[in-house]
Amino acid sequence: MTHLWVRAESRAHEERVGLTPDGAAQLMAAGIRVTVEHSVQRAIPIDGYATTRCEIAPEGSWVDAPADAILSSSSGSTSVFFTQEKVSSTKIKGSVWERFIMRF
Repeated sequence: MTHLWVRAESRAHEERVGLTPDGAAQLMAAGIRVTVEHSVQRAIPIDGYATTRCEIAPEGSWVDAPADAILSSSSGSTSVFFTQEKVSSTKIKGSVWERFIMRF
């Protein structure tokens, strides 16, 4: 089963998110597992996602996401989706990526 993990943004004043609660419900209806991290700054409150029955994870827990998860993050005006292979090609020394990659 495909698993989409929506990260909480860590940049100051970043309130955007690439997936609405309605979008999460549509993905789940199509058989996709959806996890949304709690976020204190996201424009859409976590309650909207909780009503769809998608999984709610603690903020910043994406580094411990399952190996098969597709991670989603906002970048400027778009959403970025990445997998472990993409992360593996990124410079990670001394970053939060290092903890993520070291799981594999």
